[in-house]
Amino acid sequence: MTPAVTPLFATSLAAGSIRNEVRLNAELHTAVMAQFALETRAKPLRPGESWRSQEEMALWAGSGAQRLRRLLVTAADRLTIDIGRKSAPRYEWHCFLHAHVARAGEAVTAKHRPDAFWAGLCFLDNGMADVDQPLAGGEIEIEDPRLPVTIMEAPQLRLRLDLNAPITYHETARIRPAKDQLLLYPAWLRIDHLAFYGPGERTWVTIDLVARRHAA
Repeated sequence: MTPAVTPLFATSLAAGSIRNEVRLNAELHTAVMAQFALETRAKPLRPGESWRSQEEMALWAGSGAQRLRRLLVTAADRLTIDIGRKSAPRYEWHCFLHAHVARAGEAVTAKHRPDAFWAGLCFLDNGMADVDQPLAGGEIEIEDPRLPVTIMEAPQLRLRLDLNAPITYHETARIRPAKDQLLLYPAWLRIDHLAFYGPGERTWVTIDLVARRHAA
């Protein structure tokens, strides 16, 4: 018998860019750094602590936040289907944005709303000064939610995903952030920000898209 491998239970990871959105990155980055300065003057960060905006960006980031919200709602509509819909849309997306700034060696904790359907990250500056620096770390690590079951019985054995190539199952996937990069993923996925040691400040937006059903 010659077996064929069929992947099961695919999980969407949508990757895009805001590079072609005129001045959106610059507008957001300016607003984020101004809010960063304002909040850290009022409450200085502890050593090794990265910054997360206390207030949702709609309250202080102006038109840039509104433009990003519109892009995200459009993307969520394309990435999602309501299988019970008969005619009019039954759900509405509510988008929540928080800004982050991290310097080399500062700890970052991934945090999303428990009621979010989609979650995401939008990198305004990856802190790498536009140079690929593999030793700087800072990758985004996405964990298989089925862990530890997938490696519990025989940790040294891996599923072959392609019988004609050395492609095997990995319990995590890593993504190196790039400037302007936009990532959307199901909010139930667990992600980690690995230690970052780049030469600059990493600036990004955390995204939560909550699907709220219209009243009957």
